[in-house]
Parts: sequence; structure tokens; C-alpha cells
Amino acid sequence: QKLNEMNKELDIDNWQLNKKLRKETEARLHAKKLDYKEFSNIFPNDAACYKYLEAKKWPEIFMCPKCGNNKYAKVQERNGRKCSKCGTITSVTKDSLFHGTKFSIQKAFFISYQVVQNEEVKVLYLADSLDLNKNTVSNFIKKVAQRKELKEKKGVKVGHWEQVIF
Repeated sequence: QKLNEMNKELDIDNWQLNKKLRKETEARLHAKKLDYKEFSNIFPNDAACYKYLEAKKWPEIFMCPKCGNNKYAKVQERNGRKCSKCGTITSVTKDSLFHGTKFSIQKAFFISYQVVQNEEVKVLYLADSLDLNKNTVSNFIKKVAQRKELKEKKGVKVGHWEQVIF
């Protein structure tokens, strides 16, 4: 019984440490310019990016955009949600900067981060380091820049890359 109590306490400590680590990691995104390797430590794959988007899009509760229902089933593709009432499938990327992106969302995350953090984004450097076509990178950079400009026209001072996501 004492061993179970100790394990329980260790689990709680682990959970708290992981929570603190996530917060510190997010703070690093805002504090300095990261290269792709450092950024990949925070977002190691597409699944991590979709999970992050999910937390940003539905921080409290999912609401179906069609009927307002909050009960759903998860849809594997792009972490979507299927409304249990009307059957509407909502992708986590819907209404986001990443909707319709044909390449890895992790790479799209990094490009958007670079555009917001750096005034001079080098298309060829990003294309080479991300193993993407230079036209693909250039077009996505334009998309991010347009979103940033639109936000700023609405009076939002874009200082963090997350501000251009939705």
C-alpha cells in the first residue's frame, strides 16, 4: 500500500513536471528565434501539430459549427470531429492558416513561425532545409504574410506566430 502511495505521488510529480516543461517550451517559442531543429523538438511531427491546433481551436469544448451540439466522435484524419447529432465533420484546420495545405503541417508551422519571427525569410533556405519546392514555400510565405497583414489591418499587433493561425 505504501508503494502504491509513493507511485501515486511520483505520477503527480511527473504530471506537474511535464506541464511545466510544456509551458517553458511554449515560452521558448516566443522568446527567441529557433532554427528548424530546435522547433522540431517542440513540434516533432504532424500529430503534435494537430494536437496543438486542437487545443487552440477547442480549448474548452467542441461546438459543432452547424448545429451547436457539443457531443462528437473523433475522426482520425487531421484530428477532426464528427458531430453526434448532425454528422458534420469539422477538421481542426478548418478556418485556419493550414486549411488545404498539401505538405506536412509541421513544415507549415515552421514556415509560419519564420515569417512572423523574421522580417527577411529566405525562400531557398527554407525550401532546402524543409525539402520542399521553392514555389510551395514561396506561396505559403505569401499566405502567411497576407494573414498577418489582414490581422494588422484589424488592429491586431502580430507579435507571435500563433496569432496568424486562426
